[in-house]
Amino acid sequence: EMSSFETLEAAGFVKTSCVLRDKFCGIAQDALKELSEAILHDAQGQKTVKVGANGNAETISAKSTFVDSSNIGVKISGITFLSPRGKFDVEIRAESLKLSSKGAEVGTFWRNVEDFILVPLPSGTAKVKTFVAALVLNEPIQHGKSQLSYLVLQSKETDQAQATVVEPWAQEKLGGAVLTSSPHDLLSNIAQKVAGKSVLKNNPYTFISVGTSAAIKCNIKSVHDGFLFPLDKGLFFVQKFLFIKKNEILWIDFGRTSSVSTRTFDFSIKMKNGEKHDFSMIEKQEHPRLVEYIQRLKFKSKEEYEAMQASGACLLAEAESEKSEEKTAAVEQPAAENDDDDDESDDENFMPEGSEGESDGSNDSSSDDEADDANGGKNTKETEDNDTEEDDDEDEQLPDESAPKRQKTTDSQGK
Repeated sequence: EMSSFETLEAAGFVKTSCVLRDKFCGIAQDALKELSEAILHDAQGQKTVKVGANGNAETISAKSTFVDSSNIGVKISGITFLSPRGKFDVEIRAESLKLSSKGAEVGTFWRNVEDFILVPLPSGTAKVKTFVAALVLNEPIQHGKSQLSYLVLQSKETDQAQATVVEPWAQEKLGGAVLTSSPHDLLSNIAQKVAGKSVLKNNPYTFISVGTSAAIKCNIKSVHDGFLFPLDKGLFFVQKFLFIKKNEILWIDFGRTSSVSTRTFDFSIKMKNGEKHDFSMIEKQEHPRLVEYIQRLKFKSKEEYEAMQASGACLLAEAESEKSEEKTAAVEQPAAENDDDDDESDDENFMPEGSEGESDGSNDSSSDDEADDANGGKNTKETEDNDTEEDDDEDEQLPDESAPKRQKTTDSQGK
């Protein structure tokens, strides 16, 4: 670049070179300014590095980009979450929810919460139930290096938490200034009354396992000893935290159900977006229960879907064939009309035998009419008398009606 400036100066373009230098310096200064404001995240996502204009780097604390400046309506302290993992204080606002701790904070608006799921884990012989409450998000939120699609807490029914209701509007909706209950009940109650979210729970009429629990034990990929909850709006897997929505399922398939040597079977779900979720190590005694669930929610099996696809392809082929035939007919129709026009023109030009004489006769009759007009209608009376005589002769010569019949009989006898 400097050599180009020197070349311009050598050529006498001193003024032009100065203008270009000023523009180049301005662009460089803007780039340095943007660089000074750049924020770089470290590998742990727990701190950020700000590069100053002087080139020095300073460490600042990592804070969530989520901002809601409205007043806090409800506070709950010391709630244990599985996603994100740790103990957090919960701040509830009219439009948002935020989790905060010493090391990090994460939040989202209520409009980003699509579903709120509350299910009991299979307890076995334990008398105290453990519940999982999950907020299913439409869009994932950033937490350090990871993205969260679910906010999940787990608590026992005997655990106690206290919620302080600060704002009057929250007190009116929740019915008090202080609420005490289990963490999952508190959060579900607040989600219903403050944010207007419906809570999706297990329905025994929709599914119940052989062991009378709301879930079946299974594995998914590298996750072992998880629980799959068949719900009214889809299937929820706890450990990996995966919610498979009912309206996003393409087909469902079973594997290894007829094998005698195995005590478990596989369960596969194909999604409309092309993803596939494979669940394994499910006890065979749960197979009839899953079949009933699939029939109740009217999911399609893989065989049914493939049959529909095949019939749909046949129908599509037939429709395309009909369209092509209609196009062919539409192309042939103008040609046929042109042929009809040619035939009509030929008919108009066609003259059968004797037509020439008839034409001459018509000319003669017209000349005779002109002659009658010239004679002043003198021949009119004579013509009428002649016509009357001819009619009388025709009446006398009419044969008897039975004559044709006798003639026909005679002819048949002769034959």
